[in-house]
Amino acid sequence: MQLSLIIVTYNSEKYIESCIDSILESIEVFEYYEIIVIDNNSKDRTVQLIESFLNPNIKIIREKCN
Repeated sequence: MQLSLIIVTYNSEKYIESCIDSILESIEVFEYYEIIVIDNNSKDRTVQLIESFLNPNIKIIREKCN
């Protein structure tokens, strides 16, 4: 892997799409990359918006809070 980025998020549906779009535009020079999004049990549509990218290099880890 040439580049790994980690994003930690919670209830960020207003910003997550523009955040990921910006990252994807900035890293287009890399052949191999991964974006790991750690979701801290969001209650809004954050996870659905991330999944809508349909990019195999974007991985979602869902943290469960008690």
